[in-house]
Amino acid sequence: MGAFVPIVGFVILRRRFVFLFFDSIDFVNRTEIDLSRVGGTEPTMSANETRSGGSAVRTAPSRSSHDTSDDTSDDTAEDSSPRHKSPPFTIRVCVNRRLPPGASCAMRGGAALMELLEREAARQNIAVKVEPSVCMGFCPHGPNIKVIGGALYNRVSPENIPAIVRALTVD
Repeated sequence: MGAFVPIVGFVILRRRFVFLFFDSIDFVNRTEIDLSRVGGTEPTMSANETRSGGSAVRTAPSRSSHDTSDDTSDDTAEDSSPRHKSPPFTIRVCVNRRLPPGASCAMRGGAALMELLEREAARQNIAVKVEPSVCMGFCPHGPNIKVIGGALYNRVSPENIPAIVRALTVD
């Protein structure tokens, strides 16, 4: 049986650059970049964190499959358990290597960010699955981190990790 190869597509729709990434036959991850705001992004982090190198690309609004909130659930069952049980949030970190040495997420510290994400999620008591990823197509803006069903973060530095993990719990 052959391995599944992800399919990537780009579309320009109403002055928005739409990046489509098919993770499987049934799932499409859609990210939009507003072309009228080229030259500046709308950060999802504080100004200080943005100045340290992190920025975010807006994603198309969607209801995350990771939302496990249920009005009938008993919140007092286990205080020490992670806030989000099953399925955990999935975060992909680009660890792609390419030449020349400075032009890839791996050479800019992508692998180190994976470990930092796992430690920070454990510290904040949030269930997270961190996976390595191949190229996301934004090499000049790396290292890149993609929250499945959420934001794509560019130019991520270790200082941005706590804010990215905190953003997982914000609806």
